[in-house]
Amino acid sequence: VKQRPNTRLVVGGERQIPFLLANNSNIGADDEEDGKRKQQRHHRISGEIYAIKAESVMWGLDILEGVQTGFYYMECIQVEELDGENETMFECWVYFKKSIENHLLGLPTIPAYTSLH
Repeated sequence: VKQRPNTRLVVGGERQIPFLLANNSNIGADDEEDGKRKQQRHHRISGEIYAIKAESVMWGLDILEGVQTGFYYMECIQVEELDGENETMFECWVYFKKSIENHLLGLPTIPAYTSLH
């Protein structure tokens, strides 16, 4: 299990969909652009967590998300569930964009994906 403090959520691509990017990828970055990305790295991402008990459902999600075709990859990370004043840490499987194009690296980081995007 890895904790990913440098994960970024961006909205982009032809269909303007959300992508989680692992910030260990500085593809084509020059110093100025890398500095901008460093400023965007440290924040929490709000989202939804689902409990999936059937392995067949997980396989279906992998097909839907394009894991077999190499669009996303899955990684088990530690996440915090915030419930009022309580914080609970647990393991969660997350889809990350596998191939990160340069134009995605320059997009602004957002804290959550909402209907406004």
